[in-house]
Parts: sequence; C-alpha cells; structure tokens
Amino acid sequence: MRILLAALLAFLLFGCIGAPVPSNCQGLQADDFARCIYFEAVSEQNPSYCYHIADLDQRKICLRDAIEPSAKAALSRATPQQKEQLFSTPPAEPKPAALPELTERQPECQTDECISQTAITQLNISACKAIKSQSARDVCIYTIARKTKNLSLCDSFEPGTKEADLCKSYAKGDLK
Repeated sequence: MRILLAALLAFLLFGCIGAPVPSNCQGLQADDFARCIYFEAVSEQNPSYCYHIADLDQRKICLRDAIEPSAKAALSRATPQQKEQLFSTPPAEPKPAALPELTERQPECQTDECISQTAITQLNISACKAIKSQSARDVCIYTIARKTKNLSLCDSFEPGTKEADLCKSYAKGDLK
C-alpha cells in the first residue's frame, strides 16, 4: 500500500510538472524565446518544452514537429537565415516554421510516401513537386492547403478543374 501511495505521489509531483525552460532560452524576448524553445524541443524531440510557448498556434506547430523525426532532420539542415525566420511572423498571422525546402530527392527520402510525409510535416508545397505519382502529389498539395487554410496553394492546379475545386474545398475547411 505504501509503495502504491508513493508511486501515486511521485506521479502527481513529477508527472504534472513540465520540463524546465532550457537555460539558453531564459531571458529572451517573445519571438526569440519561442524560436529557442521550438529549436530545443525539435532538436531533442521533447514536446514538453513546447508548453512554454504562449502563442497557441506556435505551440501547436512546436508540438507537431517535436515528435516528428523528419522535422528534426530538416531543422538540422536549416541555414542560419531559415532558423532565424522560425516564428518571426506576427501572432495575428502565424506561419509554420521555415524549414529547408526539399526540392530534390534526399538520400534518406527515396519514396513518394516519404517525400509526401516530409513535405506535409514541413508544410512545404514545393517539396510536393518531387513526388512522381500525380495522385500522391495532388494529395500532398490538398493536405498542405487544408492544414494552412491557404487558398493560393490551389493555384498550382489548372483553374476550374476538379483538382483545383477540391483543393479549394480542403483549404476552406469544407472537407477534412
């Protein structure tokens, strides 16, 4: 009984306490703080850091990428300028992290499925163009349009086609 009580107490004390703010992120301004937390969370694949980000949209991006190994790989390939752009948008119009573009097939990503998953994780529409299968490429674009709610992404389809209409329906949130 004592062991069970001790285990319950330990869970309540340590299970409910989030990860501390990484020391290199302490004292930074809001944009720099969110960028630092994102970088640490994704680099260490530790989503608990993300709960220190106040902006909910940025937190969602952080939580998504902190559990995605391809986001960690993309972040490690990012240039200093791309890293500087992370969360640099005003809170009224949050944008996903600007990670390196996947414009050609990477050695670790040889299949359409892998390229599609990486493109969707990075919300990188140009990476979808590297997908050989037309239907898989379309699904990649639809998915990014739906996640970003960005109708302009549908401009990659011929206007008035069923693909363009379907993309716009996804981007508007009419379809899930």
